[in-house]
Amino acid sequence: VTPDGSELRMAGLRQFAPIVNRYEAREDGTLYDRRDDRVLTPDHTIGFFVADDGQRITPGWPVNVGFSNYTQIFTDPDIRGPFMQIFVWTFVFAALTVVFTLAVGFVLASLLQWDQLKGKAIYR
Repeated sequence: VTPDGSELRMAGLRQFAPIVNRYEAREDGTLYDRRDDRVLTPDHTIGFFVADDGQRITPGWPVNVGFSNYTQIFTDPDIRGPFMQIFVWTFVFAALTVVFTLAVGFVLASLLQWDQLKGKAIYR
């Protein structure tokens, strides 16, 4: 701390400079931006401080969204369409994989039981 009250911090490898915090916390929970001379209000629904013009200040903080993301899967058509296609294809792929594997297994088992097949011991 210098005699005039400013605090010196490292500004480089070998130099110190008076550095002032950009944001000042206020009693009402807002932040005052000293550089841009504006007040930032916390928006607890999105987890960011927001300026009057709607600009979000990063980084934010985690917020609880609850089940809103899950309800959005079924209510938002932009998400519901692709989600349902992928969801259905996942189960179709799993079912077809089992059916085709079973069919190939039955065919190979039937071939190995064929009496006229030469070299059955090698195939088994």
